[in-house]
Amino acid sequence: MKLIGLIGRARSGKDTVAGYLARRHMFSHIAFADPMKQMLEAAFGDLFRDGDREKPIDWLGKSPRQLMQTLGTEWGRNQIHPELWVLLTEQKVKHFVELDMPLVISDVRFHNEADMILKHGGELWHIVRPDFFPVGGHVSEMADWEAYPRKKILNAGSLEELYLKVEETHQGETFTQFIEQVKVFSQEPNPKLCRCDHKLQGTGAVFYQSTKLLQCSNCKGWQQVRKPIEV
Repeated sequence: MKLIGLIGRARSGKDTVAGYLARRHMFSHIAFADPMKQMLEAAFGDLFRDGDREKPIDWLGKSPRQLMQTLGTEWGRNQIHPELWVLLTEQKVKHFVELDMPLVISDVRFHNEADMILKHGGELWHIVRPDFFPVGGHVSEMADWEAYPRKKILNAGSLEELYLKVEETHQGETFTQFIEQVKVFSQEPNPKLCRCDHKLQGTGAVFYQSTKLLQCSNCKGWQQVRKPIEV
């Protein structure tokens, strides 16, 4: 069973990493904030689900992110129980542990959330985005993680480069040794074409096992190309 908790400021790429793990490695993806989202969707409907999380709702003057932060911290943690969202999420974690199924939690923001993940044998990945500008100054974005064991993923390039780093972090030395032996697709004399007959981009594409995951330069769709690996 693999349990991963993702740390990182807002807009650092946590959901992108979690989505990739779900698509490519069959992880289930949950968040500590799932119950809060359900509560706010019930109250605000499309106003909460659609649009920019940072843009204030016209008639309210507060953004969806502000609603999430205050519901989760000022109400849930401070008024009801400091472990409220951890206790709720832990019930789901126990279920996945019992079934021996991989699980990623994409919004670890407090130490007690990280502690719960570590208690169940999980690990922490810290997504760092150098060009990130903090969204507001809420306490949920201010935790210090220096004392916690974690694997850092630098999100400073393209989406393909981020996926490559996720593969390196997930598979460890085995993947690193493998990738060093694979020729860059863009150097091959006869590059493959997408289903829309446009060239597939190769530089920075993700390679794993015997599959090359390549992106179309036209439709931006992803395509797996299985072929003997040249070393």
